[in-house]
Amino acid sequence: GNGNSLDAKKQLFELSKENIIIDLKDKTANDLANKYEKDVFRIWEDVKVELPDYLEIGKDVNSSIFFKDIELKSKFNGNYIIVGYLNPLLFSFMALKILNKNLEKASSYLSNYKGVNNRLSVVTENNYTKIIDKSGGFSEESLRYLLSLLKRNYDMFYKNINLCIDLTNVSHCQKIDVYLLDGVIGEFGNLIDNAFLVGDYDFERFKYLKNSTELNIQKGDLLIECGK
Repeated sequence: GNGNSLDAKKQLFELSKENIIIDLKDKTANDLANKYEKDVFRIWEDVKVELPDYLEIGKDVNSSIFFKDIELKSKFNGNYIIVGYLNPLLFSFMALKILNKNLEKASSYLSNYKGVNNRLSVVTENNYTKIIDKSGGFSEESLRYLLSLLKRNYDMFYKNINLCIDLTNVSHCQKIDVYLLDGVIGEFGNLIDNAFLVGDYDFERFKYLKNSTELNIQKGDLLIECGK
């Protein structure tokens, strides 16, 4: 209960009998893994995926998963934001390879995988597109991460890009600073056209957030729903 992520990594590495899988980009994990006499496999080095420079929200993505000795032709369903799923995907395929499982068969299932419900989910309505990303860990950092993913990887040619934050499921022991959320929206002013917050707040104190009752979705819009 009093541990941290470093302690968790140490315990995981010690439990593993022969092999360790880590993220090439995780410096702490790399430094720690080098202290163990075990085979170390790194996602983004021993296994990686290549995607087009820019993706279209809601569209399937044809790509490949690359190992040093194998290329797996893959198709990712457009029902979720694939770039937010890449690390878990690569960890899973690296584990399957270590276990000598059928990688071609596993890859063939990807086209039917639709992501985790309400986690970077994409829904196409009659005349607009919606992204839903809600979790118990929602914070200004997760909002920043979501908007960064979209800005870096997706073509965002929509009439209006609307963001709506719903914190009505936050318990009394959870604290989210709505003014920090307002500040994050300001960081993405060239991406978000309108930002709304569900609930009873003093909206005159916000620079960007508006009352969700003012939200008016139009044909060709993108709506990003996030929160708890």
